[in-house]
Amino acid sequence: MLFGTMLIPHGSYYAGSSTHGLYIGGVVAANNITLDNAIISPEHDKSVFGNNQEFPDLNDGGDAKKVTIDSIDLNDPGSKNSQSLKSGGTAKFDYADGALKPAPSLGITGELKLSNVPNSYGLYYRYNSNGNNDKGEWHRYSSGAQTGTSVKLNQESLLADLNDQTKAIAGDVKTEAQKISYPLTKTSGIEFATTADAKAATIAADKIETTATFNFTLQVKATLEVTVPARISFGTDVLGHSSGEATRTVAINEIQLAQKSVADTGTAEAPKVTVYNPLLNGFNLKLAYLDANEASHNPFYITNNFKYNINNVAPLPLAPDKSDGEWIDGILKRDTTAQSLETRMGDNPLKESSLQLHLPYRNDYQISTDPYEAPMGWQLTL
Repeated sequence: MLFGTMLIPHGSYYAGSSTHGLYIGGVVAANNITLDNAIISPEHDKSVFGNNQEFPDLNDGGDAKKVTIDSIDLNDPGSKNSQSLKSGGTAKFDYADGALKPAPSLGITGELKLSNVPNSYGLYYRYNSNGNNDKGEWHRYSSGAQTGTSVKLNQESLLADLNDQTKAIAGDVKTEAQKISYPLTKTSGIEFATTADAKAATIAADKIETTATFNFTLQVKATLEVTVPARISFGTDVLGHSSGEATRTVAINEIQLAQKSVADTGTAEAPKVTVYNPLLNGFNLKLAYLDANEASHNPFYITNNFKYNINNVAPLPLAPDKSDGEWIDGILKRDTTAQSLETRMGDNPLKESSLQLHLPYRNDYQISTDPYEAPMGWQLTL
């Protein structure tokens, strides 16, 4: 720090940000006077040395003159959930009421509030999902320097990206009526820092020189819900035909709002599987094999008779001669490995999205006046 007046009769004066000095006073130079992002005292234009007759930044009151990130205001536009956090705070948002938009567009907006800012400054951020100190590089927010005492955080390029920073912690699976669900919680940390300039797009953790820091935790709760049909019906016309088969297609639907009760599973003749998955969490929906029994004359339990196929692959027995396991794996999946910042449900389709069930016409089926119906067993895993 330098206080006073400099007289340079045979030279030039240069002050650059690399010195990180604070100069109060005057400069008289015969040649050039250059200030390259030099830190100038807030009291300089008032022609006084400091606050309370003291030199600035040398007394207890000097800290008030430093740049500070005071708080962050977070808001869910779809509900009345608005929160203002100090550094170290935790914001909690819940999809249970269906107000938030599906991730990664969380529907959460944010605004940083700052004090004692210079004419321009750099704003950088880094994620901290693991709660440790090894957090990697700092990334510049927006394309350059910031001005003003508030910065609006673009949910598409920052807050939404928190969705990809950590895996969801799942609670116990719940089954009620025809709905299978897992409660999910994602907790991610993010840290902000101001710098004297914003020239670098990224800065290593051991290279950044901050003028202020701020961190908070974003906790988002949601539920992965899958509703499934309990039975499938082929009507009464599968008996007495000499050739051909009856086919049923199980429709797959992804919905945008949480279900307070069981979602529409269609009818036994036109069944539906419905998925509510706002965090785009990975999952695997399995279908139960039916045990084969040739002697029963029940069309669903005759060996190699009742078949299924996923998407456009060749049909396989649902009641096989030799069971490959209790459950048929991969009836419906979501693979999150390719998920990115711009991911939507629409451009990250379900890995399997179509299920067909086939029952051939036969003359030797068990005679019944009721429709031919088979029970559907389902299992959901993460």
